Amino acid sequence: MLPPLIQRAPCSSSERGVTMPLVALSLVAILSFAALSIDLGALYEAKAEAQRAADAAALAAAQIISTEGVTTDPRTAPEIGASSAEVPAVMPRWQPRISPIRT
Repeated sequence: MLPPLIQRAPCSSSERGVTMPLVALSLVAILSFAALSIDLGALYEAKAEAQRAADAAALAAAQIISTEGVTTDPRTAPEIGASSAEVPAVMPRWQPRISPIRT
């Protein structure tokens, strides 16, 4: 029988039992990265939700402005050069021009 090609060096007692601490450290690192990715995902979702809320508020404000036609109270903010007697108490409602669809 031939001798083995690779000779194993004898282990000293100080090198034995290193596997368990290495596995424990690796497990801590993997769990830390998993927690970080979950936190970043939650942060991204919160940012997206805040953006959706801001978009909804802007659309609601635009709808109110387009249907009411008034952005400020005309009694408290009269036009430049006009007296408060010339400013109507209620502004007329804006009516959009809708043309029929021709097919």
